Amino acid sequence: MSTLQLTFARQYRKKTTGKLVFVYNVKGTAAQLDAYRDAQGSFLVEDEKGQPLFFTSRYVGEACPLVANHEGTGFYADTTTMDKQAAMVEQYGGNLGQALAAQIASSVTSMRSTGVSSQGTPEPAGKGLGIV
Repeated sequence: MSTLQLTFARQYRKKTTGKLVFVYNVKGTAAQLDAYRDAQGSFLVEDEKGQPLFFTSRYVGEACPLVANHEGTGFYADTTTMDKQAAMVEQYGGNLGQALAAQIASSVTSMRSTGVSSQGTPEPAGKGLGIV
């Protein structure tokens, strides 16, 4: 099965704990989305258009592959690219590591500030902030 795709939708803080939650739209073929819905079961949450959502306490980028686990009973965000970047920063350390980290952070920040919503319209960098 090929991978599903996550695209950043919004973020919020839980009222009870204050913890940050990132919400992603799940995109894929009809069969892939059905498999995701089945795996989510009673925990499935969909947006107002009936598209499934993915919730995580970790920011996984503006877009990220979503893959099934080996049993096909769950899905996880494939953060391989981000993990490689973090490893490079740690590997080189010192001034070079700091420079790499700054460059990575800058590219992530500029991507978000000039983001495009799922409807193809520009969206402000602060979209989705708030407490729910």
